[in-house]
Amino acid sequence: MEYVYDNSEGNLHNPNRPPKRVTFGEQTTDEMALLFLQATLPSPAQVPAFRLAMMVSRIEQFFKEGGESIGIGGRQAAMFRQLMEAFDKNHNGQLDPDEQSAVIEFLRRRGER
Repeated sequence: MEYVYDNSEGNLHNPNRPPKRVTFGEQTTDEMALLFLQATLPSPAQVPAFRLAMMVSRIEQFFKEGGESIGIGGRQAAMFRQLMEAFDKNHNGQLDPDEQSAVIEFLRRRGER
């Protein structure tokens, strides 16, 4: 199954001229496709490592998309703020590519314990 979301100038049904980037949100003009996925792991002991791997994946996606919202909240958002403070070595309010790599490496090593 494949769905194509055409947000280009060539789509006559696109309400935005010129096209604008559509991101996660709850407004009618925001991306509204949701997917719920349930996974069962062989052992409950594997849950913490799995959760960490999923969080690392989401943070990598966040960096790849240039800081666009990835829909994190609660404890994950608080942890991300702490990571920003700890790894933003030049204190410019954002993580430069080398700082991003350091965050990912730190999280991966943490998951290996």
